[in-house]
Amino acid sequence: MMMKINKAIGLGAMALIGLGVASTASATFEGKQINVRWEIWNKTNPGKGGSVLAVRDERDVVASSAAVPDIKDFHRLHNDFELWDIDFTANQIEMKYTSIAVRDFDHQYMYMSSRGFHFEDTENNLPDIVNVTVDKRFAPFGYNADLVSFDANNIYVGLKGSMCHTEAMNSMPTCTNPASPTGYDNHIKLNVQFANSTAPAATQIDNAQLDAFFNWAEKKYPQYFPSTQASSTLAGYYARHYPTTNVYMGAKDGKLFVFGQAFGGLLPLGDMTKWLKEAGL
Repeated sequence: MMMKINKAIGLGAMALIGLGVASTASATFEGKQINVRWEIWNKTNPGKGGSVLAVRDERDVVASSAAVPDIKDFHRLHNDFELWDIDFTANQIEMKYTSIAVRDFDHQYMYMSSRGFHFEDTENNLPDIVNVTVDKRFAPFGYNADLVSFDANNIYVGLKGSMCHTEAMNSMPTCTNPASPTGYDNHIKLNVQFANSTAPAATQIDNAQLDAFFNWAEKKYPQYFPSTQASSTLAGYYARHYPTTNVYMGAKDGKLFVFGQAFGGLLPLGDMTKWLKEAGL
């Protein structure tokens, strides 16, 4: 849920904007149209020599950091009820399986045949894709990152062999995982590098990681961040406002910032990756 920016919040946010660090020269998905398809393939995905047997859902979306997720409940067509949220953030794509408790004839969800996501730059409005790396720390059980392939304008994410169950069944574990930001092993993250990009794609930090860190900071420093608040994106910052203490905590370009009278105004706190490590994330 996005936090509504009122006049008081806007003043604090403007202070952050005015003193923020410069952005990198890296190409991103922001503002670009991407075609997203759920496809069934013969043997393997087209990027590895297979062919498309059927398209079960298709959407065109303009990637926006203000929309979280960019696509909600993807793959609802044909009564499959295998729902995924898809979010584009900077150079990253996150696919999050959300209908974990739903059961259907396809053993919600367990994929033994070749199928998955196809992302395409149909308008050729992005630089060529030159590398894709996979963050599978909290991916569904059985997920195989080797089933990801790409070319200059396409990314295929195969899901064959992966599954997510609410209850363990014989050798198949439950996808519940308290260490995951979502509480489940239910999401896959792609770090995408474009031609002429100066920022390594693998260093991107996504909003789910930031939310997990904000939650940690609220427990660690309740004197500043006394209760859980909704996050909001504003002018490139991903941040939370705490009305009772009138302070802000936010991240931009891989850096952590806090703002408020308690900190003497804006206080940069260094690289976000170090703080994620401190929080065990």
